[in-house]
Amino acid sequence: MQASKEQMNNISRLGPQAAFDVLRKSREKRWTAEGLVLQALPRFENKRKGPEPYGLCISCSKKTAKRAHDRNRIKRRLKAAACEVLPSQAVENMDYMVTGRFGTADRDFEQLKRDLIWCLKKLELLKG
Repeated sequence: MQASKEQMNNISRLGPQAAFDVLRKSREKRWTAEGLVLQALPRFENKRKGPEPYGLCISCSKKTAKRAHDRNRIKRRLKAAACEVLPSQAVENMDYMVTGRFGTADRDFEQLKRDLIWCLKKLELLKG
């Protein structure tokens, strides 16, 4: 479940709050799986391009898990899954927002990765 340093360096954080808000409010590219919700927008629409091919934002609300410890665990698992899947499977020049759901904490890590790939496929953002 560990993403390597090289995998982590290929993905940038969504820096400014405005970029996060644009992605969060966008409803056009969103798909829900059992373990997560994936949203995506082209990077040029967010007026933010960097050297990294992807932008990534991980979120988890208090509705998902009451304790901060549990929410942080969910975020770490989602970030590790995204860092393993996005570089090899996802279309470049996109900002991705992965949101945790109620069952994310207990879901098998391999199943989380399959959920992410399935969402990419449904949004037509899978490489190939």
